[in-house]
Amino acid sequence: MKVNLNTLDLFDDLAGQLFDQWFDLDMLERDEEREEVRLFFGRSRKGPFNKYLTIKGVKNLAIDDKERVGTNTLEDIRIDLERKRLVITGHVPLKIVADIGPNFSIELSAADNREGSS
Repeated sequence: MKVNLNTLDLFDDLAGQLFDQWFDLDMLERDEEREEVRLFFGRSRKGPFNKYLTIKGVKNLAIDDKERVGTNTLEDIRIDLERKRLVITGHVPLKIVADIGPNFSIELSAADNREGSS
């Protein structure tokens, strides 16, 4: 499922598929040149992580993981159009903020099973 600034009505469906799914910050992939971030999700803390979220049009990425848990469950994901940001929060205090540009898109895809780092 792919969502961009013209298809935001699909965003809630995409977010619902990720609620309470586990993700591992150690597996986060960032390509600054392509303005792309990839985050892997699964049903268990240790994996397998069999879905990935690709976020394109990322101008800046900030991660606030004060607890340094690394592996967390998704509590919320939302788009703040006023600030041009995508914000992901975890159940254990964690926040990922992606500043997004006009070519923003977000896509959830199936992945080869990956094991987590925890």
